[in-house]
Amino acid sequence: MQFKMILTLIGFLGALATPFALAQAAPDNVLLDMQQAFKKGDAKRLAGLLPQAQGHVLQPWAAYWALRVRLDSASPDEVNAFFSTYQGTYQEDRLRNDWLLLLGQRRDWAGFAAASPDFRMNDDHEVRCYALEKGARPVRWPPKATLPPSNSMRLTSGAKPGWPQRHANSRPVAKPWASWPPMPMRC
Repeated sequence: MQFKMILTLIGFLGALATPFALAQAAPDNVLLDMQQAFKKGDAKRLAGLLPQAQGHVLQPWAAYWALRVRLDSASPDEVNAFFSTYQGTYQEDRLRNDWLLLLGQRRDWAGFAAASPDFRMNDDHEVRCYALEKGARPVRWPPKATLPPSNSMRLTSGAKPGWPQRHANSRPVAKPWASWPPMPMRC
């Protein structure tokens, strides 16, 4: 008798929970569809599904996918709106990383300087490279200060052409390349 009562209660609770489970499955399916559209790069589909993801716990992912797919054509205002809406989230930092890479490729150093201080993870070597390049001044290669003086080797009166003799006042020839800084990188 007790067993029948327990089974009846379980069945009754299951019947009550079914509408809630079905209601929760619909937004989850929207996010799964958005994930597939993101993998395919389908910006239209993502834009159409984004309103349906409103209020879901994974809404930051939905917004990230929708903006990331069209980041190269997005305006800075759209990107900054995303940053302020999802401030402090992982998705905000991931989009900031992608945005900094795009600004670095475009050589938009003013935009890069504005967006880079809020990049928290700092885990992308290309972004670090762009940050170094942004701060670098044009470099003359090799550096002028390390070149030996042009008169360090002089011909004396008895020397054969092509066979320099050391002049009494000259310094020995150094290896200037040993003191040069490393060649500047390009990202």
